[in-house]
Parts: sequence; structure tokens; C-alpha cells
Amino acid sequence: MAYGSIELTSADIEFLKTQNDAAKSKISANLAASSSDEERAFYEKASQSVANMAIQLGDWKPGNHSFDEETLLLLRGLAAPANPTEYATRLQVARRAQDTSEEARVEAEWNLSNTLRAKLEKPFLDDHTQDAEEDEESDQ
Repeated sequence: MAYGSIELTSADIEFLKTQNDAAKSKISANLAASSSDEERAFYEKASQSVANMAIQLGDWKPGNHSFDEETLLLLRGLAAPANPTEYATRLQVARRAQDTSEEARVEAEWNLSNTLRAKLEKPFLDDHTQDAEEDEESDQ
């Protein structure tokens, strides 16, 4: 069942693919370093989830997409920066080096990330099914 509908651009899709690839690398490293059966099981499940997302992302075209709640949560996780200070650090390094092209690239990536996160957040903000209802007894 569709929970929300979002207009994705080709840049949004490419950004999600890049983020998914980064997640895949981190999960693989953590899987290799895992020291218990529970850890391995967790990272194997995460690895499968990322692999499934890669297949989905590969099929997407720019345009309107409907998603279930679970997929939207996964996409929000992909779109969120793993280390928010990374952008600021990269921007500062570019400015110190007076590398205007890198500075522009980092700013564009940050703006794309923010725009995409806002798109992915909208269905949750529009869902009022979990909102508290006013207590009718207090009015009497």
C-alpha cells in the first residue's frame, strides 16, 4: 500500500545510488569485522536490504514514485548524511585551497541532500493518523 508519493529527479536517484553504494561498503567492512554470530546475522540482513535497494534504484526513472512506509524510511536513512560535519569539513578544505569547483560541488551536494530529505519527510508530515485527538470528556 502506498504511504506517500514523491517526485524524484535523476539527480535524486543518482544521489540515492551513491549513498546506497557507500552503505554497502560500510556494511561489508562491518560484516568482515564482526565478532559474533548475532553481529554477522545483523550485517548479513543489512547487506541483503542494501542489495535489494540497489536493484530497485537501478529500475527507477525520474518522475513520480509511490512508496510504502518501510521503503520511505529506508530512503530517508540513505539520504541522511552519515556524518553531517563531513560537508562542512569538505567545504572548509575547499575554501582554504581556494578550489571554487570543489566548493561548488560540495554546496550542490549539500543542497541536493537537503532537498531530497525534505521530499522524503513530507509523507510523514502529511500523515495525521498518529496525531493525538482532543479528549472529548475534557470539553464537558
